Amino acid sequence: MQRTLPRLLARQAARFGDRPFLTIPGAQWSHREAADVAARRGAALREAGIARGDRVAVMCGNRAEFIETVLGCGWIGAVVVPINGAAMGPQIGYVLRNSGARLLVIEEQFLQRLDTAELQRTQLQTTWTCTTPSPAGGGLGWGPADRGELRSQPSYSGERSMPRLPAGEAIPAEDIQPGDPLAILYTSGTTGPAKGVLCSHAQYVAWGLNTADVLGLRADDVLATTLPLFHINALNTCAQAAVTGCRVAFLERFSASGFWSAMRQCEATVVYLLGAMVPILLAQPEGAAEREHRVRVGLGPGVPAAANEAFQARTGVTLLEGYGST
Repeated sequence: MQRTLPRLLARQAARFGDRPFLTIPGAQWSHREAADVAARRGAALREAGIARGDRVAVMCGNRAEFIETVLGCGWIGAVVVPINGAAMGPQIGYVLRNSGARLLVIEEQFLQRLDTAELQRTQLQTTWTCTTPSPAGGGLGWGPADRGELRSQPSYSGERSMPRLPAGEAIPAEDIQPGDPLAILYTSGTTGPAKGVLCSHAQYVAWGLNTADVLGLRADDVLATTLPLFHINALNTCAQAAVTGCRVAFLERFSASGFWSAMRQCEATVVYLLGAMVPILLAQPEGAAEREHRVRVGLGPGVPAAANEAFQARTGVTLLEGYGST
């Protein structure tokens, strides 16, 4: 019965308190603050008419609004529907229709794609837009205009703003059951239309527990990933940090030339890579940065055996295999 997102957040908030939990462009939270974010964003979703079982789609990069949406949905029993950042209008429209999403959280850079998404064939009622801040704003978010804003509107023309964490008391969590749905994750659609995989709260917690066990995670670890949050790998990374009490750092994007300096900057001890990323890193000139880090282990699904061996020899990092996560 403890394997639900609200119970996990509440339990770890009491256990770990102000210990750092998450850093992401636009925010950094302790374990206690993560539970508060979930309660307040859940309140905002409820004010927008989202009820238990309703679908909320989200399409944005690795930024705070994505995690806020996931936590808020989990808190009130809504179901989050991540959309691939590479999806174009017809694919976006398909996911919205197939999932029955009533609300869409979308980053400003993707708004133009909605022109070809045939929204009239969906159940979409509201769109929240997280905007890019002005050069003087310094930061991301759904706050005042100079730090980006969240618009709620029937279409995406923009009508009113809503603060990141609305004023007022955080609402209590719904009485979520472990088997209740938390997310619908869409497969890649390589052999036909993408399939929506219904993932429960218990499944999400199990991802974190199982992967943390395989990787041997400790409470003093720092997990770092450049992978996109719409994919289960990065979402799983957040669950791993939640169940172990360690910290996770989400980076905006993968850069082969800047990878090791980024890992050193965020003090990473665990990294997350996909098969193609390792040969790309190995194609970079050898340098001291490949050894000047704290990383001891990584998750590397689909890495060719020869590349895996070469990677360990050059960097000292052991990569573990994985498959079929979604």
